Amino acid sequence: MGWGCDRSAFRRGAALSAILLPALLAAGPVSAQVSGADYERAAAMQNFDKRIARTTLAPNWIGEGNRFWYLDSYQKRRTFMLVDPVANRQAPAFDHARLAKGLAAAAQIQVVPEALPFASFTFTPDGRAISFSVKDKGWRCSLADYVCATIPAPARPGDVLSPDGRRAVFVRDDNLWMHDVETGKETQLTRDGTAENGYALNMVIVTVTSRLTKMPPQPSVSFSPDSRRLLAWRTDISKTSRTAVMETEMGRPPRVHEYHFNYAGDPDIAQAVPMLIDLDTQAITPVQSPPMGRHIDIELLTCWDPDAPRLCFSEDVRGYKSARIHVVDALTGAVTTPVTETAKTFVPNGYDARLAGDDLFWTSDRDGWRHLYRFDSRTGALRNRLTQGDWVVRGISHVDRRGRYVYFTAGGAAPAEDPYQRVLYRVRFDGSGLQRLTPEDADHEVAFSPDGRFFVDTWSRVDLPPVSVLRAADGRLIRELQRADVTRLVAAGWKPPERFKVKAADGVTDIYGTIFRPSNFDPAKRYPVIDGIYPGPQIIRSAKSFSWMFTAADTALAELGFIVVTIDGRGTPFRSKAFHDYAYGNMGSAGALEDHVAGLKQLAARYPELDLGRVGIYGHSGGGFASTRAMLDYPDFYKVAVSSAGNHDQRAYISAWGERYQGWPVGDNYLSQANPPLAGKLKGKLMLVHGSMDDNVSPDHTMQMANALIAANKNFDMLILPNRNHGMVDVNAVSKGAPPEPDLYPVRRTWDYFVQNLLGATPPADFLLKREQ
Repeated sequence: MGWGCDRSAFRRGAALSAILLPALLAAGPVSAQVSGADYERAAAMQNFDKRIARTTLAPNWIGEGNRFWYLDSYQKRRTFMLVDPVANRQAPAFDHARLAKGLAAAAQIQVVPEALPFASFTFTPDGRAISFSVKDKGWRCSLADYVCATIPAPARPGDVLSPDGRRAVFVRDDNLWMHDVETGKETQLTRDGTAENGYALNMVIVTVTSRLTKMPPQPSVSFSPDSRRLLAWRTDISKTSRTAVMETEMGRPPRVHEYHFNYAGDPDIAQAVPMLIDLDTQAITPVQSPPMGRHIDIELLTCWDPDAPRLCFSEDVRGYKSARIHVVDALTGAVTTPVTETAKTFVPNGYDARLAGDDLFWTSDRDGWRHLYRFDSRTGALRNRLTQGDWVVRGISHVDRRGRYVYFTAGGAAPAEDPYQRVLYRVRFDGSGLQRLTPEDADHEVAFSPDGRFFVDTWSRVDLPPVSVLRAADGRLIRELQRADVTRLVAAGWKPPERFKVKAADGVTDIYGTIFRPSNFDPAKRYPVIDGIYPGPQIIRSAKSFSWMFTAADTALAELGFIVVTIDGRGTPFRSKAFHDYAYGNMGSAGALEDHVAGLKQLAARYPELDLGRVGIYGHSGGGFASTRAMLDYPDFYKVAVSSAGNHDQRAYISAWGERYQGWPVGDNYLSQANPPLAGKLKGKLMLVHGSMDDNVSPDHTMQMANALIAANKNFDMLILPNRNHGMVDVNAVSKGAPPEPDLYPVRRTWDYFVQNLLGATPPADFLLKREQ
């Protein structure tokens, strides 16, 4: 399918002739009628993920070879499948009926073969039995006679398992502990951890959520490939800022929950200290490097040398104009820093590295596009670049040290394809022999076997359901593993959305997006348009694979009588460095809103059913910021907005955000990005939404925005959701046993707001939006 040129695929026989269409459209907008049936169709699409099956395949590799198992959930049956690539065999991993019978007899519980009460397992080293946990109790079942016996729980919530599956590291009382998976024996590894200087991910931006929902703390560690050593991080948060959210409950006073937070511009941020632990002797070796600033607990890049006791880890220098790769001798803790990446604006996140003997492979934007480079891992001398051109390396998938190939994903190397789609390639260490390994015009998610001989490839597009296949390392197809089933989704009326390409506001740069039309789309009508926005700068908004995080919301909203459009403007990632740099010091553009306006105007010229007299916009988090900004900077274009959990001023948000993209130090350079000072420009209908216990983007952001609107004497709507966090989960309810699922009430209220204010219709009264099981 081309970029918005062939409309027939979306009209399925409903297209009108070129002679009749202009006359019908000349009649103007058709008055909208929204019924309970419309809402029911939207509800079906909001449950998008419940109406699809076999869309993902996560291989669980067995040992250091290439066999793996995966869980196949299909038509209310859960089957553990075993794949042997060498024998080209795919079959159930064991006899599910016999295992259910054996477990039921041993545990004195009812066990259904089609729904075994565990989601993962491990083979014993000899492959003759499997181990798993059921409600924190460990079991081992023989695969010869299916006799089951209790054992110590092989894996518990919060555990980080070693590559060989024999050990697990966990946090207790802010210190690191290890337990032997076979015997259950526990060993304390550290004794100096405290609540403000410990070994868990202390700076997670959902700290209160984790505490109240009793999520076990996840240790900040990385195992060596041979499972003998551990790189551990101790993080000192004692000097960081404190903030709080408030929990409410009927019949008792409000409860205040304090937590630490790195704010943009703070003089002190969290400091992380790396150390090495020998798991056989429990000896601790300090890494000979100073503490590193740790803004947020996105895991730091770590790469171990598979053939030697050496590793690398990354460091983002505060201000984000440089990043370093340190190489550590795992026996002595000695550190060298062979590579330092610098930029005039910012070094983007998402860079990648692999250590292989004397070679260090690194992805760099130094020539204006992210490409692969090969350095001497000891001296830092550049040996050669491996890739070049006007396209982007997305990540390193595997390094074949013996065959001397680097396997990597990239986008944009095939000019006829969407540049955001990931495609797997390989190239020789010397930069020769570039070869594409995944041929389909689609986005490819790949996972290599530990021995590097095979990989699992799941490929899809927003308009193409996923297919999972097994390939040899040279790209040869071994077998198809599974194909997605979207029968129930299609039965509910789903039609594939349309991918498009238009020009940015500069009239030169190509930008891309997606159009979602209602399933009962009538080309004779004109439809209000809703811009679904997220401005990055770290991710894009438009779906490139089938099950993208925003797809259900966009598809559902369209069913109510709208055309929903997503656009990725300048300032978002995965294109050239210049394209990404548009965001730097310019976060007030909210992902280049001018590109959104320009793109929508081009689409309206192409597709007359888009009514640009009625344009709305919605978004969450950064999208909440951007949707409000659209109402303030383009008040005559955007008429209605729903802005949820918006970070309306980066000075009141995490340091890793504003300091990377708006600049550091923090000063007057931040004035241009704040929404509250622009409150007086509001003309249309705006609803602000926020959870009162949002421990990522504090509800203070929305309160400040509301206060500015009040001071400007502007009418607006506001919905505060008690005890909901950033993901709209009621953490108070979860702490009492409710499932940790996002609340659908704000979704329904979003629908109502657009139906009333953009469509000019009356929604069904108090429609109950439910989550399908």
